[in-house]
This record gives sequence, structure tokens and C-alpha cells, in this order.
Amino acid sequence: MQMGRGEELGSGVLNVNKYLPFYARGGKARFIEGDPFTTIIPLSKVAGNEESRSESSVKSSVKDSEKTTQKTTQRTTQKKVSTSRKILDIVRSLP
Repeated sequence: MQMGRGEELGSGVLNVNKYLPFYARGGKARFIEGDPFTTIIPLSKVAGNEESRSESSVKSSVKDSEKTTQKTTQRTTQKKVSTSRKILDIVRSLP
């Protein structure tokens, strides 16, 4: 309690402040306390030497991300159903 805010700083906050200069020169992360806790990390440059992404590149990345999310969700759901069926089969076999 005596440390106050310092006690709440986790390694994530420290790492963001430590490594952000490598990704966004002069950028400053904002940590907003509330429900939920929000972090705003300004990334002005893409990794590598590109200065910025074109709009079509961003849209393409979003579509790829949505496809990946959908596939992952489908796989996870299939695994859960499979596991549930196995559990039910075991329970049924052991009255």
C-alpha cells in the first residue's frame, strides 16, 4: 500500500516503456486506468525500413487476420466438441 502506483507496475508496462523507442521514435505510450485498463501504443513505422503502410496493405492484413481468427475459432470449437464427446462416452461407459 505504501508503494502506491509503483506496486501496480508489471513487467508489461516496464517493457513497453523500455522497447517502444525501438519501434516508434519519440512515441510515448499512454496507460489509462479504468475498467478495462487501456494502453495506447503509437507505432508510426512498420518493422523494417518502410515508412508507413498503404491503405490496401492494412486492409489486406485485416482480412488475413480475420481469416486466421475464423480458422482458429473453428479448430478450437471442433476440439472442444471432440473432447466433450470423449468425456460423455467415458461417463456413459461407467454407470
